[in-house]
Amino acid sequence: AWLQRARARLHAEFVQPPRIVDLAADAGVHPTYFTRAFRKRFGLGPAEYRNRLRVTAACRALAGRESLQSIVMALGYADQPHFTRDFQQRIGTTPAAYRAALAK
Repeated sequence: AWLQRARARLHAEFVQPPRIVDLAADAGVHPTYFTRAFRKRFGLGPAEYRNRLRVTAACRALAGRESLQSIVMALGYADQPHFTRDFQQRIGTTPAAYRAALAK
């Protein structure tokens, strides 16, 4: 049950996510145990899971007309190059190319 609560919290707070030590403390377990159990249950560590949530949200946002800079800021990225690297690494194309492909 605590893993489901932690996952739900990551979904709710992925833009400004809680620290792993805080999630572990809420669950009453050691941070190392928390990370291992999360990875075993969901197939990814909590940080990677959160990053995937951000990129998924970015894909939805890119379908709209919001500026790239607005999307970057809304998703909590430090800057546009960081967002572009993260997006390209996970999706395989740049955000601009992704948006253009959606427009076709």
